[in-house]
Amino acid sequence: MTVLARAIEVSRRYGDVLALDRLSLDIKAGELVGCSARTARASPP
Repeated sequence: MTVLARAIEVSRRYGDVLALDRLSLDIKAGELVGCSARTARASPP
């Protein structure tokens, strides 16, 4: 299958906090990809 998007060893840091550490990902034609994360702050009801 054809790769539409590729991320190789992506890292993300917020101050001293390492939030994402060397993520690698291929998204191929026809795939559905979702991402969910917890947040440290409270959300209003």
